[in-house]
Amino acid sequence: MVGDSPVDVLAGKNAGTKTIGVTYGFHGDRIVESDPDHVIDDIGEIIDLI
Repeated sequence: MVGDSPVDVLAGKNAGTKTIGVTYGFHGDRIVESDPDHVIDDIGEIIDLI
């Protein structure tokens, strides 16, 4: 699950998937507080994670 909000991360965790928080979305750096499996600053970084 890739998302820019704590709700996205929670939904991914509840679904049993790995989560990737993005800092460039609506919630910015606060996404780290929701403890995603990975955090990226640029969509190009996702290539190494999937």
